[in-house]
Amino acid sequence: MSVAESLSHLDAAAQRVAATTADALGVLAEDLSDRGRAARVADVEAQFARDTAIVHMRVGVAVDQRLRHLHGVVADLGRGARAVPWPESAPLPVEEDALAVAQYVRVGAADLGQFKFDASHTDALPVMIPLLNRANIVVKASGWNSEMANLVQALVARALCASGPGQLMLRVFDPALRSYLSLFSALREVDEALFPRPGAHGEDLEELLRTLTDDVRRVGDLGHGQEGSLGELRQSTGQPIEAYQLVVLLDYPRGVSEHAAQMLEHLLRVGPARGVSFVIHHGAELAHNKSAMAALRNVENSLMFDGTDWVWSAVNGLTIRVDRPSSGSLQATADLVAAAARRCSAPMIAFTQIQPPLEAWTARSGDGISAAIGLSGHKVMTVTLGDEREQRHNMLITGAVGQGKSNLLMVLIHSFASRYSPSELEL
Repeated sequence: MSVAESLSHLDAAAQRVAATTADALGVLAEDLSDRGRAARVADVEAQFARDTAIVHMRVGVAVDQRLRHLHGVVADLGRGARAVPWPESAPLPVEEDALAVAQYVRVGAADLGQFKFDASHTDALPVMIPLLNRANIVVKASGWNSEMANLVQALVARALCASGPGQLMLRVFDPALRSYLSLFSALREVDEALFPRPGAHGEDLEELLRTLTDDVRRVGDLGHGQEGSLGELRQSTGQPIEAYQLVVLLDYPRGVSEHAAQMLEHLLRVGPARGVSFVIHHGAELAHNKSAMAALRNVENSLMFDGTDWVWSAVNGLTIRVDRPSSGSLQATADLVAAAARRCSAPMIAFTQIQPPLEAWTARSGDGISAAIGLSGHKVMTVTLGDEREQRHNMLITGAVGQGKSNLLMVLIHSFASRYSPSELEL
């Protein structure tokens, strides 16, 4: 082989080695590139995991703080008997403060699963619904069964327990004569006014609504335009003025005439602030009329059963595990409420509140004699004898044993003696 041929073979071999080396270097470069990309992906995934953990922790802390705040709010609203769960068979605790009022009542506990970020949050949140002095409640469901009866009974029992003894009167319209609220009939034995016999006919409902309208007007007059609600008037005077009324209408709108619906619509709007609140069972399967349904249009506080869950209209999407107290616990609670009403006493008013000592012996008897006998809201109430216009010269005081006749006589004598000197009035 000549030198030229040998050089040619060497050159070809060198070219093959160079090509093979280039191929190897290309494969090596691709491999190194893939490894770099994988490393970078791994770094990004690790950073994402760290960021997700930080976000998860921060959201969890925020949820914890919010839940603690909500529990604190509920605890404040649910003092006393308002938020405690129902005992197995024992009664709920009963308020002793005459000024207490069930402005919020517990209906159950909230299902927070759809709102919780962390499944470790397992505490149930009591659901407190506004009622006396604040709102009305409409319970919407098809049909009437023991579960519906239990819910209405529990609402009434909660309202009675969380209000001062003898300070909440129960009014019931029961057109289907279900008598599920008869477990509170012991209140009637204490005082017929605490739980008059339920009405069942349309005319009974109209009479009830007319009476309630007069009551609302009278309570409004007591404030003389100064207080916005009965609760504020009570707090400002420190006295249990008037009584609250809880009106339960069952099987609505059965027995509701157009005139009754008009009166009801007005009462639903202005009643709560004047001491009259309603719990209305709306039977979705009952025949409707436009006026009866229009009366409910301003009630924003509704409990609705959709066939599976109970929901509260005030919070979209919130499902509620409604409390289901036993019959024994309900009856024991009703008996305890009646016992508390039986032993409660009339409010005490200091004599100096109606007859200031600095005004002693300053009155004149020429135009009659007047005595201060009590308070109506902030206003001192007086009775006058011997005036020229009214011509009232005598007084007859009647009443059952223990109703305060002797106390009234003592107040009259002390007020006359404080107002008039011996030269003006002889006793």
